[in-house]
Order: sequence, then C-alpha cells, then structure tokens
Amino acid sequence: MPMVDELLATCPEPLRPKYLAKHLVWEYPNGSIRLGGADNRRSANRMRGSGADRIILDECCFFEEYEYVLKDVALPQVFTNDGTIWMLSTPPESAMHPSVRTIDECRIAGDFSHHDIWITEPYYGKDRIEAFLEEAGGIESTTAQREYFARIVTDASRAVVPEFTRELEHIVVDLPVPPRCARVVAADFGFRDLTVVVFCYYDFDRARIVVLDEVVAEAQSALEVGRRVHAKERELGWDGTGLVRIADAPPQLLADIYEACGISFGPAKKDDAEAALNYLRRCCAERRLAVHPRCRTVIAHMQGGIWNAAKSSYERSGEHGHFDAIDAVKYACRHLDQHTNPHPRLAEGVSAETHWIMPAAMTAPVNPELANVFRWR
Repeated sequence: MPMVDELLATCPEPLRPKYLAKHLVWEYPNGSIRLGGADNRRSANRMRGSGADRIILDECCFFEEYEYVLKDVALPQVFTNDGTIWMLSTPPESAMHPSVRTIDECRIAGDFSHHDIWITEPYYGKDRIEAFLEEAGGIESTTAQREYFARIVTDASRAVVPEFTRELEHIVVDLPVPPRCARVVAADFGFRDLTVVVFCYYDFDRARIVVLDEVVAEAQSALEVGRRVHAKERELGWDGTGLVRIADAPPQLLADIYEACGISFGPAKKDDAEAALNYLRRCCAERRLAVHPRCRTVIAHMQGGIWNAAKSSYERSGEHGHFDAIDAVKYACRHLDQHTNPHPRLAEGVSAETHWIMPAAMTAPVNPELANVFRWR
C-alpha cells in the first residue's frame, strides 16, 4: 500500500502500525485503529469485527459493493458501540451510484460537509489551482466539476445518452396530447433487473416522440406487469385501436400475458443495437424526444445511465438496476410510426353532404406516369 507507506513515513516507531499479512490490514499497537481495503466484498469482509467507535470509509463512492460495505460490514460494528461512520470521497462517476442517496440523506440531516479545491488555495496558490483546472479540460469539464469541485455529475465519456443531460430542460416537458397520433407501448422485461414499460406517441405536428407515462416493476411476475399495463392503457384512454405493443421478453412469457390479460406484445427489434441507440441519441440532441415529468424512472435512467468499464453493457446500479428504461425508450423509437399523417384529408364533420368539395380533394392524387402504364391502347 504505497499511500499507507507515505502516510507513515514520519510516524514515530513506537506508534507505527504493523501489517498483518494474514488479514491484509494494518493494526496499531493499542489495537485502536485498523487500516484495510474495502474496494470489493472479499476485502471488506476482512474488516469485520465485534465493534468500532468510528469507521472511516475513504473514497467510498467508488466501492464496487458500496451498500454491502456500508450496511453489512460497517453499520453493525458501530451499532454495538454507538459509534459513527465518516464517509470521505470524491463524488461518484454517475449520479445513479447508491452513494448519492446517502449524500442526500446526510445533507438533509445536517451531517454533510462539502469542500472544493479552493480550500487548498493557501497551500497551492491561485495560479497553480487554475493551471490544474485548465489541465482537467476547463472549469466546466466533467473532470474538473467532479474531481476539483466535488459536484455530482455523470461522466460524459461513459454516459450512455449524454445528449439527454445536455438538452434536459428541452426534453422533460409536459406537452398537450394530440387527438390523433400513432402510439406504442414498449417494454423491457426483467426480474432481477427492473421491468420498465413506456407509453409513447408520435406528435406529427411537432415532429416529436413523446414518452407520456411509464410502468416500473421490480421482482414482479409478468402477469402482474401485464395487468398493470392494461390498467395504465385504460387510464390514458387508449382503447387498443391502432396501438402497437412490443417487448424484449421470451415468446412464452408474452404468450402467457396474452392468455391471462388479453393484451398481445410483439417481439422488439433488437438487431443493430448500436444504430438504434445512436438514433435515440440523435433524437435527444435534436430535441425530437420529449419525456413527461412524471416519468421519473425514464428520466433517471436516461440522465444517469453509464457504460461499464469495457463499454460492452450498461453499468449496474443498486437502485436503478441495469438502466432498463433506456432500452424501453430505444425500442419505442424504432417501432413508432413517424411517417403516416394521422390527420384525415377532410376536417371532422365535413363531407359531400354538408359542404361543396373540390373534386380533386375527394380522390387520391394520381401519378400520371404510373397511370399511363395501365391506359387502354
């Protein structure tokens, strides 16, 4: 542990801790302090004990098993001694990390302290700090905001849909629902992960895909989700006429939903997933996507979803699962009819019986070249 060696470089010999290789921890002579790793479950378990007056979790916002370390290892030890836990950390790489909830709870309780790089100005000086900020990409860069100002931001280089956050104020809006529109219900089923169902329509006049509502379920059967979807459709006044339903789920599961609930889902198009995701990102960048403010899970997943280190899949989050709402919206964008004009040729209540209508308006336009093909010779 090079950092520990550096910290102990000036420690007097009688007070210097010893490294216990068997337990992979440092222990001080009086047994009052132990230093060890907690970056994963196995190393955290080595820090278990009968009790502690104070536990300090350093850089805890980057623990792989944050909730396990906090709730299973640390809390039981301070409970027996009426101790405290100090959590010192740079903010996490994603606003969806479970530590963010702890930060909010501590802030409300008055047990939160925030410090940024300017606290070090007496030691490093203004010029050196500004040089570091410039090296980080500028004061507004993700790195500077997180590492030097300790602000909770999602790393743009790892964000699945970075355009959503940049255009957030233009995307999360409450728009009036047009009387005629193409509609789709898109679902991403899970059990260990969340099941997210989104209810979307295409606003032809505004040229926008709108996420109107959502159904979110955790560890619920597909049949129960099917019943909730049916209830939500009735709540929205969607009678099923012209409604498209698609889902990412095994065919047998979809058949069971139809048998039990009478609603049918078709399979979601999953080919060329990268192109589908890129299309979703373009819709956000061009403000062609809108999300109703009540769709809290969709907003949270779109705003906080990040890739894993290999960028092969979405990172998992304790509270938000596998950011399943992103795929649900992605499927909706692929299946929603954005080309058919939903408006009738004649206004409602207008017919040949009530109005004089130009003959050209009563018939479909004719392509003269195509008509010549069938002309009698």
